[in-house]
Amino acid sequence: MTRDADALIHPVRLRVVQAVAAWGPQSAKELAARLGDVPHATLYRHVRALAVAGWLEVAAERQARGAVERTYRLGAADAVASAGDVAGAGRAAHSRWFAGFAAHLLGSFERYLAREPAPDPVAEGLSYRVATLHLSDPETEALRQELVAVVARYSDRSPGAHRRVRTVATVILPGGD
Repeated sequence: MTRDADALIHPVRLRVVQAVAAWGPQSAKELAARLGDVPHATLYRHVRALAVAGWLEVAAERQARGAVERTYRLGAADAVASAGDVAGAGRAAHSRWFAGFAAHLLGSFERYLAREPAPDPVAEGLSYRVATLHLSDPETEALRQELVAVVARYSDRSPGAHRRVRTVATVILPGGD
């Protein structure tokens, strides 16, 4: 199934995908517990939209109190726009995608700051930086591949008592000459 990249633009949908990526297959009930600030009806509507768009797929079904409870996992590919999506996209699409990406980061950061007890940014390893680098096209591609490899080395870790969810975001943004 071809995934609809526009389906990820909504911040709640991005959070759903992030939760499934972080904790593995989840039922809508489990997602509701993890995303407690999202009304249940809203969450169910967004989970359905992600499933229709191909970002989520049903991993399992079971009867629960006369209804079918579905457990969802990420769709067949990682939750990123495909090379075809990016190559065929115009300015407006890129602008919408980046706005969704930025909204997701801002929402995650705001939830972190609002946490009780108050967060301890130093002890918890909070870091945000912007680095401006002077790179050739081949050096930029090498950096991108290294970043992908580093994240991949850590992406197979399962949830555990000693592990906390960490959001890692990278942007390689070409500048002017």
